[in-house]
Amino acid sequence: MHGRDHDRNAPERGRGADPGDDGPRDGRGQGRQDRARSAEPAPSARHERPGLRAEAGPGAQGARGRVHRPRQQGRVRADQDRHRRRQVFRSALRVEGRGSGHHRAVQLRARPHGRFRRQDRGRRDETLVNQFLEAVGIALSAVWANKLRSFLTVLGNIVAVTSIIAVVSLIQGLNEYVTDAVISGVGADAFTIQRMPIVRTQEDEERIRNNPQIKVTEGTAVRRYSENITAVAAQANAGGQAEYKNQTIDSVQIQGVSRDYLLFSTFNAERGRLISPNEIERDVPVTLIGWDVADKLFRGEDPLDKVVKLAGLHFRVVGVSEKKGSFFGNSQDNFAVIPLGEFQKRFGQRPNLQLLVKPKTPDVTKAAMDDATVAMRIERRLKPGKPDNFGMFAADTILGIYHTATNGIFAVLIGVVAMSLVVGGIVIMNIMLMVVSERTREIGLRKALGARRRDIVWQILTESVTLSTMGGFVGTFLGFVAAWIVTKFTPLPAAVQSWSVAIGIGITAVVGLFFGLYPAMRAAALDPIEALRRE
Repeated sequence: MHGRDHDRNAPERGRGADPGDDGPRDGRGQGRQDRARSAEPAPSARHERPGLRAEAGPGAQGARGRVHRPRQQGRVRADQDRHRRRQVFRSALRVEGRGSGHHRAVQLRARPHGRFRRQDRGRRDETLVNQFLEAVGIALSAVWANKLRSFLTVLGNIVAVTSIIAVVSLIQGLNEYVTDAVISGVGADAFTIQRMPIVRTQEDEERIRNNPQIKVTEGTAVRRYSENITAVAAQANAGGQAEYKNQTIDSVQIQGVSRDYLLFSTFNAERGRLISPNEIERDVPVTLIGWDVADKLFRGEDPLDKVVKLAGLHFRVVGVSEKKGSFFGNSQDNFAVIPLGEFQKRFGQRPNLQLLVKPKTPDVTKAAMDDATVAMRIERRLKPGKPDNFGMFAADTILGIYHTATNGIFAVLIGVVAMSLVVGGIVIMNIMLMVVSERTREIGLRKALGARRRDIVWQILTESVTLSTMGGFVGTFLGFVAAWIVTKFTPLPAAVQSWSVAIGIGITAVVGLFFGLYPAMRAAALDPIEALRRE
């Protein structure tokens, strides 16, 4: 202790001594001075620079505390080199998947190539999937915690998707239904010539009111005129009463047909046979009755060769047509087919007659229709420039009229869906703004713990899309239920289309994404300090 104190006070004694004094005269003092002189470092160029000690400050001793100029390493300053090393270290931490709190040694290696890079990309994809699933879980928890509010929020989306699926299913099934009915009644390649054309204006209705009736002789002229036509059949319809013993049906559709009707007929005899062309030529009083007529008149009794009264005339039953079902609630099996001559005996020329025309092939249908038009104008002696006083309809003409009507329904549907989606989107945006306001402290805490802006945006957008898409799924379920009810309790078919389901759910997801963007950006812009202070 004493020795250390003695050595510590030695410089003070040296500084306090007279400069001219040689000090003690004994050998020990002289030896200590010699050793002190020998221990002083030799002067160097660095120590000889002016101002170097001044940079070190007044409290510095010796070489400690000196401020050196940065070293040059390949024309890069040392502080820049430290910055680069820090960047490499942080990138290494990200590659290793660890945060800044980990202290295990990190291997600073070059950027991975080839399959190693693909492995890193796979790990990043896994992280994104996990973040998405976590965000969806949080969103579902929020929906479950506020069931009524969530239901009212997505009510607009539910109405929109239900409308899309139900109406599309109904119209698609109706299209198939009408197409089958038109083709079965007219034929895929056949066309009809009728007294009245399509009426579009009041003037057209006034003009065609006095059109003459179609005659059987005109059908013969059409058949003779064109080589593109293989057959022409005449058909007339009228309502009448059917009687058998004490059973009576008041309104039966009685059809008179010519001999070529078999080439157009869609009748298939379930029992018995069809009326032969010879029976039609000779006006034999025979009839082919529909399934409903046979069921109501005979009540399980065999109708073949039984005599029934149709519109006051007696006919022998030669066959029963197979069941066709109903069309828009009207039975297609409530009819009786008789020869055209017998029909005209009872009803005369008054009922409207129509001609069924069959082209040779479907490819010449347009040419056959043009030829039939020319033949009818010649037969009726119409001068050039005068309009046709008859109508001509093909299957595609009738279907075109039908599709024009259904296009209007689609236009109304688009308007309803658009309004519902806009209303639903605005409601979703308001609810998400309220959610952001309620969870301000939570968002501030997450940002204080290191959450980035994109993490907050991702979370809010995921909740908005999840909420909106849930409305789409509920609407899809209700659309299936509506289609099932229509099919079960009405004669109309309703087939749910997969593309309508995809469109409905996809639209709701887009609505949630679009209307959730503004609340997400507002949440991401919150200051964490202010958010944590807010009550």
